Amino acid sequence: MMQYYLPPVAPISSLKNSNVLNLSVLKRVAFGFLLFFCWQTFSHTTKSIFSENKLSIEVGHSPTAVVTPTTGPTHNKYVVGYYAQWAIYARDFNVSDIEAEHLTHLMYAFYDTLFDEGTETGSINSLDDYADYGHNEDPGITHSSELTGNMGAIQLLKEEHPHLKVLISLGGWTKSMNFPALARSENGRNTLAQAMVDFINTYPFVDGFDIDWGFPVEGGIEGQPHFADDHKNLVLLLKAMRAAFDTAFPG
Repeated sequence: MMQYYLPPVAPISSLKNSNVLNLSVLKRVAFGFLLFFCWQTFSHTTKSIFSENKLSIEVGHSPTAVVTPTTGPTHNKYVVGYYAQWAIYARDFNVSDIEAEHLTHLMYAFYDTLFDEGTETGSINSLDDYADYGHNEDPGITHSSELTGNMGAIQLLKEEHPHLKVLISLGGWTKSMNFPALARSENGRNTLAQAMVDFINTYPFVDGFDIDWGFPVEGGIEGQPHFADDHKNLVLLLKAMRAAFDTAFPG
């Protein structure tokens, strides 16, 4: 792995006050991107890790994972797990079954990213209202609970494991169709970033967002649209997110 240390004002830095970029060369960049964006977990540092099929970007307050030893891992490694929204069905695996004491970060997959081309407005939408907000299969969740479904269970999980950082994954293999047009639009980028801020204000146990764009430039599911400048627009989207988060959540 090659490491590049960049000053905060380096032009290559796409995020405010970023100063570290770690790269491992891909045979083909288009194998894919997985970017997660956490507004409070790490220092104003960008660490990019390329593997055979993904790029990961983390942003926040410290270059290592911040954990509470009493509720989570005692090491300073990242242990990131995905929880699939639909796991409550055939798999019968609920949020309360997650062994959160072994994780530092939990990605909740997926929410949809919408883009209205007429108004060039981006927004976030649930893909399964029942899974996200409707059921009460987890202990501690009842029909009278203020927040039910997986989101209510994640709130309880976070209360029990306050070290855990929760991120909402947007996109995925079948729901990345709107990213190219949205990321190409300045208003689309800004309104999506504001929608993320609104979401965190509504659900303050959520710490950030994962941009799971499959894939910029080329690849992805049949019919996935692409633009030649997807990679540049992706950086612009991240900058819009960083700016919105810094304004809404200073410090």
